[in-house]
Amino acid sequence: NYGWIGESWNLLTQEVSPWIISQIIYIVAGMLVGFMVSLVFAMIGGGMSSMWTGRYNSPSTEMSLIMNLVSSVFGLAINVFQASAYYRMAVKQVRGEPITLNDAFNGATGYWQMLAAFVLIGLLSFAGLLACVVGVFFVTGLLMPALALIGDGESAPRAISRSLDAMKSDWVNAGLFSILFTALYVVSAIPCGLGLLITMPMMYLIAALAYRDMIGMLARVAPMDYGVAQAGVWPPPPSITPPNPQTGVWPPPTGQTGAWPPPTGQTGAWPPPQSGQSGAWPPPQGGQTGAWPPPQGGNPPGAWPPPQGPQSSPDEPNHPQGNV
Repeated sequence: NYGWIGESWNLLTQEVSPWIISQIIYIVAGMLVGFMVSLVFAMIGGGMSSMWTGRYNSPSTEMSLIMNLVSSVFGLAINVFQASAYYRMAVKQVRGEPITLNDAFNGATGYWQMLAAFVLIGLLSFAGLLACVVGVFFVTGLLMPALALIGDGESAPRAISRSLDAMKSDWVNAGLFSILFTALYVVSAIPCGLGLLITMPMMYLIAALAYRDMIGMLARVAPMDYGVAQAGVWPPPPSITPPNPQTGVWPPPTGQTGAWPPPTGQTGAWPPPQSGQSGAWPPPQGGQTGAWPPPQGGNPPGAWPPPQGPQSSPDEPNHPQGNV
């Protein structure tokens, strides 16, 4: 869906601070790590005296290779940590959950699955590169939702498998979309790389949008909070048992006034014992005031339901019988 580009831009503008500030922090951290690695290897090559004189000998070829290897390892570790945090943050935002700057540094969760995905996707991309060069764009397009899936807790092999299954029916558009966004990414890097502060978050958000639309992102439902347990409240908070005994608690302990169901033999209880109680429901048969249902024939005042037909008041004996 080419509308993902516009939607990712809208999402970015809604939460621009966590994305931009965290990228600047990652850039500074990467530069510091690279500088420290170069400094350590320069000191090793020049001897301890160079630390005081500030003069370093040029490292040997072997030392340069080792230095580049160590720098690459540290760079990969930082990139995987950053990707793990960013894909998780992108999934949260697409799902509608609030994000903060702390989310941008929550890369330890799912780190090893993200590292495994980097290795597997790198191998698949290299195979695509061998296939007429442009094949790498189609591999990237087919695996667009995979890293977002890992950010949502999926394992690397299963995320890649689900991504391929979801995208393969539209693999041409997936590849073309990858080419288009790569071109946008390259153009954004022209003004001193500043445009990457915008297009990089969009890349993570697009992966989450592809996960949502092509695979189906489950919504997170917060548990219902019933508040503090109160006597007579129904339903009570989960896993909270009201203290016994309490009046009006449902279900109450046996033998309390007002409890439901009540113990046998209480006035106003429901259902009451069959023993002729006033106001009981259902009452014993036998003409009680206010009883329901009342006995048929012989109308006690207030009985319900009354017999059908007109009835005279007690002071009007000439009228036919029956309630009015």
